[in-house]
Amino acid sequence: FAAEDATVPWRERVRKGLGPFFPETGGVPDEELVDVLAGLAGAPNSDVAPSEWGRRAVEGLTRFFWRASRIHPVLLALEDFHGCDALSLEVLRVLLTREGPLPVVAVCLARPSLYARFPAWSEGLPGFSQWVLEPLGEAEARALVRDLLQRVPDLPTPMVEGLVRRAEGNPLFLEELVRTLLEEGAIVRGDSEWRVDASRLAGGSLPTSLLGLLKARLDPLSPGERVVLQRAAAVGRVFWTGAVDHLAQADGLSPDLGRALHSLEVRGVVRPHPASALPDSAEFSFASPLFREAVLDTVPRRLLRAYHSGAADWLAARSPLGDPDFEWRLAEHLEHAGL
Repeated sequence: FAAEDATVPWRERVRKGLGPFFPETGGVPDEELVDVLAGLAGAPNSDVAPSEWGRRAVEGLTRFFWRASRIHPVLLALEDFHGCDALSLEVLRVLLTREGPLPVVAVCLARPSLYARFPAWSEGLPGFSQWVLEPLGEAEARALVRDLLQRVPDLPTPMVEGLVRRAEGNPLFLEELVRTLLEEGAIVRGDSEWRVDASRLAGGSLPTSLLGLLKARLDPLSPGERVVLQRAAAVGRVFWTGAVDHLAQADGLSPDLGRALHSLEVRGVVRPHPASALPDSAEFSFASPLFREAVLDTVPRRLLRAYHSGAADWLAARSPLGDPDFEWRLAEHLEHAGL
């Protein structure tokens, strides 16, 4: 939905968004389908019993994708699929196994932990194929390094080989290693070209694990940036400035939130969102879920429980404009707070 629709009630936004999929009624969608999709987006129909909600959700989503596929082929790109719930798997299964072929392709990116939770989830799915992403080979890793540092003329071969050996085929680790070299000044950015500072490169030492590297990136942060980052990490992968400020003030702190977030954005740690589900706060997200985990690992458990409790209080006092995960976020904070 367009950002300019952010002030429109979520049910109306769903109704408007469904219009093009109902050409036979002049763009007027089925109200039952509006109810289902609006409910999934955080505006449920209070007249529907919880025991009935799951069945209606599966039927409604299946109907929507069936209708969409009658207009044009549908590609479902599902990232972080290892975190899905049983309801999402049921929707996918019903959609892909219903009678009559549909022009629908689902591409699911997941960690192996998906099979630990749902060992038989893919059995019987027509046309199912699985690709296991192996670690990068040395040639592929070298190509990635040269692509990341393409603005460095005459890239030193020993540096490339050192990065390739350290990353052991992990592309994220490789990207973070390069980012660390940039932040530490071993690679100096210029207007058109970058250059390698051999003195810094020779005197520095890089962490030997991805988690260690991510934690090392916290070292050069200012106290204010750490205050903001730790509380943002407690709020979630997606967080809001109001929630971060609320948690900081509860500790008697008043960091320069705008300045800290701008610095973290420049460092590639967080990303601003063009629109926010909460109208009174700007919305951001962590660029990497692993980096957020590294930040959380620096917060004592006692403080983390307090942050989750404070985040729950802050969220409970607000009405989202259309965050489909709002109730889940609130429940997760209450659980982590031990409430």
